[in-house]
Amino acid sequence: MGWEAVTAVSTAAGTLVILITVIIAVHQLRQLRRATQLDGMMRLFDELDNPKLLKAIEHVRHITPTRMRDENYWVELDTAHVQHEAVPEYIVLRWLEKVGTLAKHGLIDPTTLYALNMPDYLALWVVLSVVVERMRRRSRAGFKAFDNAEYLCTESERWAECAWGREVLNRLKDGYRSQIPHSIDARQDLR
Repeated sequence: MGWEAVTAVSTAAGTLVILITVIIAVHQLRQLRRATQLDGMMRLFDELDNPKLLKAIEHVRHITPTRMRDENYWVELDTAHVQHEAVPEYIVLRWLEKVGTLAKHGLIDPTTLYALNMPDYLALWVVLSVVVERMRRRSRAGFKAFDNAEYLCTESERWAECAWGREVLNRLKDGYRSQIPHSIDARQDLR
């Protein structure tokens, strides 16, 4: 065997070692990413057990639709700061915005959240989209408030359509919409 053959064999072996190293490194990176996403998901689940957030979610689902009939509710909501700790709608919107931001930028895998919470996202968004639309219309800066919360809820709806079918999704949406006063619609001009 000549030097050319020895060089060719050693080059091929070196290339094979590099290729195997790259494959192992990619596999390890995927596993690390999954572990990191799992940790992030577990932290979000821990937040979901927070009594303050659970109380706010319950309020948005069961009390907000009734309060929407009262003009004083809208005045209170319009004058409250988005960071206010006592406004359940804003507590839930900030949480959805955080989860939506993580999902939108690939920092968590949202399909696990959709499988676990999709009906809640849908129920919350049916109510909160009215609040968000009003905020967006009233904003003079053109800021699209809570766009990541909207992303999360819209994407979860797409997931549900694929997983459960359009008919089931429409029945769910119709049930949640029936709780909203007919005089209030996210597409109406709410002042």
